[in-house]
Amino acid sequence: MHAELRLPHIFTDHAVLQRNVPIHVWGWDIPHQGVELRFHGQMTSTTADENGRWSAWLEPEQAGGPYSLDVRGSTSLLLTDILVGDVWIASGQSNMEMPLSGFDSSQVVTGGQDAIAQAQPTNIRLFHVPRHSSEFPQTDTVAQWSLTTTETLRSFSAIGYFFAQFLAQDQGIPIGIVEAAYGGTPIEAWMSLDGISANPVFMPVFRWRDTFTESQPDLDTILERERTEDVDARAAGLPPPIHPGHYTTQSSLPAGLFNGMIAPLTGYSMCGVIWYQGESNAPSEKVSLYGQLMQALVENWRNRWQIGEFPFLYVQLSSWKTNLDWGSIRDAQRRALSVARTAMVVTYDIGDAKTIHPADKRTVAERLSLAARGLVYGEKLEWCGPIYRQRTIEPHAVRVWFDHAEDLHASTGNLTGFELAAADGEFVPADAKVQGSSVIVSAPNIAAPVRVRYAWASMTSANLVNHSGLPAPTFITEEPGP
Repeated sequence: MHAELRLPHIFTDHAVLQRNVPIHVWGWDIPHQGVELRFHGQMTSTTADENGRWSAWLEPEQAGGPYSLDVRGSTSLLLTDILVGDVWIASGQSNMEMPLSGFDSSQVVTGGQDAIAQAQPTNIRLFHVPRHSSEFPQTDTVAQWSLTTTETLRSFSAIGYFFAQFLAQDQGIPIGIVEAAYGGTPIEAWMSLDGISANPVFMPVFRWRDTFTESQPDLDTILERERTEDVDARAAGLPPPIHPGHYTTQSSLPAGLFNGMIAPLTGYSMCGVIWYQGESNAPSEKVSLYGQLMQALVENWRNRWQIGEFPFLYVQLSSWKTNLDWGSIRDAQRRALSVARTAMVVTYDIGDAKTIHPADKRTVAERLSLAARGLVYGEKLEWCGPIYRQRTIEPHAVRVWFDHAEDLHASTGNLTGFELAAADGEFVPADAKVQGSSVIVSAPNIAAPVRVRYAWASMTSANLVNHSGLPAPTFITEEPGP
């Protein structure tokens, strides 16, 4: 029970409110207390319920500001420097979390140091949700909106900031970017518990959780050993060793990150989501469910926000040399495009064999912004690479047809990355040749081919692009029919 007027932390000075939709404002006060809100010439009022919770709606506003939000109940709150524009949620695991300053164990993000050095307040505002896993849905998070300064940018999502920068420049409006990301986390941690339990197919996620928990070494022992290594290094006059990141078992808790980091945001009016996750679901026992889980996550978040089919833009995993089933996870991501108002950007061409955290986050953000400009803002531009549509069987070859297929060509040299299989399912490297909006795929030793896959290797040199230079995603064609 709260004895005085309070707003959740998503409402602070410097906030961005979503334009062109009803603006939801809520908070707490003394039970049955009347609450009045004033914003940019608007005034509305409501009353706190028996638990002290109150909720109010303001009329839609066009982009603009700065304005003030005046809330009066048992006490008064005045928020200043409020902008109205587009609010985007940036979520996922470490590649979304990777800050402009980079990770200790990975390269500095391309362009990140320049962005930090040149930082100055703009019409971009940042909200960084702290890492938090919870067994129960939380109603608030400890954070606040901030301006773009050297200090705030240094630790903020590189993709999130660059995405906001591209959109602010292109659309000429304020952009609020809410970072809610946590490295090393599986997709099921980002779904609500009812979203997982609604489908019995997802029950293995609870077994995965138990298996992961049982396999973890004692964290206190690891940290004590690392502290000893640091002390020994200093005593020897050496720089301290770089230790890998450690993730608590709580971070893999099904629904835990939804409860701790997403639930507090779900009342906030927003424009859409950008998402970069999948690495932690690539192990063989998990990969077969990923496509269904991802589709369910999109629907789950839309159900929780209750603002319709907001756009959900996401990143197909990049190239990295690994023994994990990268091809299957990428293809599962592609199949999630069956969900309405989603878009996927491809990044294997800017990957790095040596690190799971490739440095070029600016290009990722630019491709996400292109998807937003085409899908959300209605610009007439090509925002998508060639997308596999269907395959047809030719004499001694398979023809693969594409959408977004204007001027198909190899970005460099001959087409690479195509593989072919007969009915036995054994894939071999194949020759590929563009023909209109399709590619003819053949191999000398396969007389009756039936399936094609593309860019399947975890580290791939696949190079099919369209007239905009955007790459085709990893895919595999359907199994042959009876």
